[in-house]
Amino acid sequence: MEEHVRRVLKKEETKAHYLEKNIQNEIIDLLHQRLHQSVQSHIINEIKKDYTPDISKVEQMTLVIRYVSVNKCDSNEVEIKINESFLGFLPVERSRGKQLYEILIGEISDLGLNLQNIKGQRNDNGYNMRGEKTGVQSRIKNFNSRAFYVPCSSHSLNLVVNGMAKASLEAANFFSIIQKIYLFFSASTFRWAILLKHVQGLTLKPLSDTRWEMGDVYDALLSIYENQELDNIIRSEASGLLNCIKQFKF
Repeated sequence: MEEHVRRVLKKEETKAHYLEKNIQNEIIDLLHQRLHQSVQSHIINEIKKDYTPDISKVEQMTLVIRYVSVNKCDSNEVEIKINESFLGFLPVERSRGKQLYEILIGEISDLGLNLQNIKGQRNDNGYNMRGEKTGVQSRIKNFNSRAFYVPCSSHSLNLVVNGMAKASLEAANFFSIIQKIYLFFSASTFRWAILLKHVQGLTLKPLSDTRWEMGDVYDALLSIYENQELDNIIRSEASGLLNCIKQFKF
């Protein structure tokens, strides 16, 4: 495939390159069908789901299942393998527990899977997922009491750290400064270019409650402060941010 793509890009062969979207979608559909056939022959032990907006601002719920396959080897020994398969993205119009549950059940039914066989479920810690009465996990447990719910450990840790940060004045000031640094550089393409010159391999991003990024921006701020061709107000802002970064508490 790599050689084929290389020859197509060099226009050595352009009559039939099979790279148009219809061909790609057909290949994806065939792989999807093959995966479904494989999944339907096993008992599903666990389902994992999460959702996030895509680039077009449409909420997409991911569905992943885990199942065990048992195969006999040539030596008559039994090979037990735990498999994990991604089944697809499910568009979500409303991210409430009832709507998410209905979409999930509909997809499981279309796949020909039996929800009664599921022994576990794993979601994030959002209330629409973990809610004891109306959350997705509780609705699944009402249908199958053996579907034990395990919250996402990474998301649980994030919530703990986020709560600790909000309870600390120093931590709140720290993230406030980080946000100000981002706003300072993103307000000007010239300043952003200076940032990229000094910071390589990392990207400065706005403050997020669930995703943290780091950035070595001290040299970039210093470069702007020492640039006498820039407006004094801009240089003063850079100086203020530099002083904040150099504080011991930061």
